[in-house]
Amino acid sequence: METFEKNKEKGITLIALVISIVVLLILAGVTIAALSGDNGILTRAADAKEKTDEAQELETERLTGYEDVMSEYTGGTTGGTGEGGGTGGGGNAGYVSVTEIFQNKKETDEGYDATKLHIGDFVNYDAGTWTAEEISQIQTGETVSLVTANGSATELPGFNYQFGGFGAGTSRNGNAVPYSSSYNYVQETTAEGTKQAVTGWRVFDVDESTGAVTLISAGCPEDYNHQYGTNNGYISEYILTGNVNSSWGVTEETAANTYTKRNWSKYVNTAQKATEATPITKAKLDNWYSKYMGYTNADTYTEATFQSVYGKKYESMVDNYSDYWLSSAGSSNIVNYVHPDNRAVRNGGSVLAFGVRLLVSLSSEVKLSEERVGTKTVTSRNTDYTYNVWDLN
Repeated sequence: METFEKNKEKGITLIALVISIVVLLILAGVTIAALSGDNGILTRAADAKEKTDEAQELETERLTGYEDVMSEYTGGTTGGTGEGGGTGGGGNAGYVSVTEIFQNKKETDEGYDATKLHIGDFVNYDAGTWTAEEISQIQTGETVSLVTANGSATELPGFNYQFGGFGAGTSRNGNAVPYSSSYNYVQETTAEGTKQAVTGWRVFDVDESTGAVTLISAGCPEDYNHQYGTNNGYISEYILTGNVNSSWGVTEETAANTYTKRNWSKYVNTAQKATEATPITKAKLDNWYSKYMGYTNADTYTEATFQSVYGKKYESMVDNYSDYWLSSAGSSNIVNYVHPDNRAVRNGGSVLAFGVRLLVSLSSEVKLSEERVGTKTVTSRNTDYTYNVWDLN
């Protein structure tokens, strides 16, 4: 009996040991499963560390970006220098939509705020610089006898339907050779106090419902040679704008097969939200007068209408003291143009190599500096006018 009791105690001990081992193995398996596997503690810990590192890198990049922006606009009360020699106007906190800073008022209107964005202000838009290859690609006129831009920064274009007056290395923000040195562009004051022909881009129109902006070249970045003759006015209109005048009597297909229109895409800087570039036409100038000078269906061929901008800040934008085409036919023979001598729109002449002014459309997504980055003084007919300068995002 005693032996049996001893064996019983040993049996119980062995069973307990086996059970304990089994339990330990189960616990070990559970622990290993919890630690490893696709959803284990170790895997999740590794994922968490990776995400933490990525978040830290993103935060570092953002801080670096903020530092770059702050360094760009440091200056506080001293400010920077506006393009073309304008004086500083203080640092900027950032960029805002055009509608937040635009004020559709003339300087004589009640409530006019000189620190706001106005028609005629300068914007630091960059249309780039000409290369010899780009100039050689400008071939217009009759498809069977195309004429290449003359590529000269000192000579006017000498052939019918030819562009020119600018050369390799010259800026598309600048000026071509003036038709007459007597009318050699309005002048701007540089930072050194000297005078030079006005350059850059100016606010021509603002769509207050969308925030889209249209810029106009301050000067004439190109010249175009038009020779007086039957249908030449319609042909030049097509070459300059691609429009087939309803009085021409040809189809769009015939026009396209016979003449090569100009491609203006080189003036479109998509990085600065530009979407299109076109020459200014008389119709667009008429519409501008209706909107900003208070006319109903304005006709700028009427001298009193055209001259209503003189003595106002708009003057130096509309009349840049240089002959330029309003790129639409005034008749079968000629293209409308602005003539500074008479302070009028004309459509006469014979062989003329006048300037071309470009309008650049900016998307409604464009943003300008929250505050002006400087000012620019422009002298028009012995009167100084000061305009704000704004940065583009």
